Amino acid sequence: GISVFFKDITERRKAEIKARESEEKYQVLIERITDAFVAFDEHFCYTYVNKQAGELIHMDPEKLIGRNVWEVFPDAVNSATYVSFLQAMRNQTYVCSTDYYEPLDLWQENHIYPSNNGISVFIRDITERKRSEQQLRNSESRLREAQAVAHISNWEIDLVKRVHRWSEELYRMCGLNEATSIASTELFLRLVHPEDREVVEQKMREAFADNTSSSMYFRFTGGNQQLRYGYAEWKFQFDEHMKPVRLYGIMQDITERKQAELDLKEMEERLLEQKIQEQKKIARAIITGQEKERNYIGRELHDSVCQILVGAKLHMGTTAIKASAMGHLIKYPIELIDTAVEEIRALSHQLVTPVKNIDLEELVRELLYNLGRSTELDIHFEYALTEHLKDDDLKLNIYRLVQELISNMLKHAAATHVDIILKQLFNMISIQVADNGKGFDMQNKTGGIGISNMINRVQSFNGNIQITSSPGTGCTVNILIPNSSM
Repeated sequence: GISVFFKDITERRKAEIKARESEEKYQVLIERITDAFVAFDEHFCYTYVNKQAGELIHMDPEKLIGRNVWEVFPDAVNSATYVSFLQAMRNQTYVCSTDYYEPLDLWQENHIYPSNNGISVFIRDITERKRSEQQLRNSESRLREAQAVAHISNWEIDLVKRVHRWSEELYRMCGLNEATSIASTELFLRLVHPEDREVVEQKMREAFADNTSSSMYFRFTGGNQQLRYGYAEWKFQFDEHMKPVRLYGIMQDITERKQAELDLKEMEERLLEQKIQEQKKIARAIITGQEKERNYIGRELHDSVCQILVGAKLHMGTTAIKASAMGHLIKYPIELIDTAVEEIRALSHQLVTPVKNIDLEELVRELLYNLGRSTELDIHFEYALTEHLKDDDLKLNIYRLVQELISNMLKHAAATHVDIILKQLFNMISIQVADNGKGFDMQNKTGGIGISNMINRVQSFNGNIQITSSPGTGCTVNILIPNSSM
């Protein structure tokens, strides 16, 4: 006969179907995730490879099943991935590692989950992220290099968190250690030159009061406590409610540029001074030429014109003796000739001066003596030049100045008294001429030829002239000329 045993396996079949469905769902889930996923047995042989993993390593997932990962990728032995796989399997703990596999030019982030019969690994391709990070590092490095070359730094203040951030170049620029110095407004102000600190503080107060962009120049203390010149510029960042949330800006060390500007200014001043001195030399040469011309004209008048007039006078006198009837007719012409001769001699005396070994005091006293004889002017003369003047051009120039001042006074001042003082003031020669004449209004008085000539004479010897006068109070002229003999 036949014995038949029946066993109800309904529950088992349901469990198998449920497990198969669960596995199918798991596989669908694994295939749908964007990360690569691989599973290995305890011998590191592939048991599962999803589509994304195949694409990542450029291999067919089905052809990898059963193969040992280190045989497929022998270059990866002893890599960070190799070490992390062994660690997860040995310690049965989750491990996360990052590794670069050069043959595939691949940066991978491994998330390794161990089990008793193997490991499951989620592999994330972070190549683009790593490249971006490297590009950012390169960009930051180039920025630091550019800032160091241009001496430009950047800074910012988080106005919400009250946090200050300074760039590496700003710390270096100020001679500070970034590790031991905490960026702050107070630290910055301590670095500002004391004479500029108040202005800088005021500028900062105005900026925070109005939330406006601005800039400023200032001096500050740099490395080795050296004085530096700086330029700062800043802007505000606002939120959607127009509330300032961030202040950011730059600071530039402009010491080299400032020094170049100062050097250029100094050079321009030197060139200008050289040009002025050359012009003064030309003016002095002109004055010397004029003196020679004066001497020449004076001698010609005295030696030639005077002799002609004297000859004419003698001839007319002889004629008068021979013809007594004509005596009364030529008497007046003879008187005119005498007057002309005296005038020419006086003029020649004024024009002709010594050009070498000049005795300034004697020359001025003679001038004033002749002036006293021909006028009723009360003259007080004081000569107190303690240093012996060696420069004949300078002595002649002083004499001509005194002569010009007296001539102007006689023409315009209607004075009855004049003080003339020549004295030494340190390394300067002081010439003072003061009269009690009618004076004039300094605001309305226009400079005549006489005053212009005096100014040119004084400036040609690097001196200066000051004229003081007002209606009814006379006139005082003070002249200071460097003593070139000292």
